[in-house]
Parts: sequence; structure tokens; C-alpha cells
Amino acid sequence: MNREKTREYYRNIREEDLCDCEDCRLFYRTFASSYPDVSSYLETLGIDAGKPLETMPLFRNEEGVMVYCGPQYVIMGGPGDFEKTEVGGVSFKVTDSHPYTGIDEEHFVIELSEIDLKEAV
Repeated sequence: MNREKTREYYRNIREEDLCDCEDCRLFYRTFASSYPDVSSYLETLGIDAGKPLETMPLFRNEEGVMVYCGPQYVIMGGPGDFEKTEVGGVSFKVTDSHPYTGIDEEHFVIELSEIDLKEAV
């Protein structure tokens, strides 16, 4: 795992590179403030929590909460020293099931457990 290369990867992602559907935009706007401990943990890995590879929206429940089944993030380098962990009730694991990244360098993708977000009123 290479934290500095991971930070560089996220610095190079522009807003226009991100999905602009309503469910993804909700994720970008509210994830960090709704899950501050998780966002802080992602930062220690070099990840910008507001720039996921995939948000994986699943459904909106009757209370208006959007359920995401497994948001995913890229980490540069190999997964050798990454350990499955849990922070703030959210678990993190390496996954091989993800969209094509288009990255030529060594990297891997982590997936979070379910995330529930509601637009702030």
C-alpha cells in the first residue's frame, strides 16, 4: 500500500470525472459529515472520501434514507499490508469485484459495508 501515490491519485481526480447522478452527488455531499470517523480513517490511507470509485446506491427507504451497499475506493500499491478492519460500525475489505479502474500501476480496491445517507434539511 502506497499512501503518497494514493493521495496523488485522488488529487488528480477532478469533479467532472465523478458521476453526476443524484444518488452519487448525495454521497459526495454528505458522506464525510455523516461518517466522520470513517472519513478520517480513509484519509490515513491517502483516500479522499468524496471521490469513490463507485458508490453502489441500492435503494431509498421510506424515511428518505439512501442505502449504498458497498462504496469502493482505490488504493495504490499492493494490498499486502492492508488488513480488514472496522471503524465507526463500517467494515473495510479488499474486493476483486469492482468497475474497471483504467490504472496501469499496481493498485487494489477496498469496499465498505453498507452506508446509509439522508440529505440534510
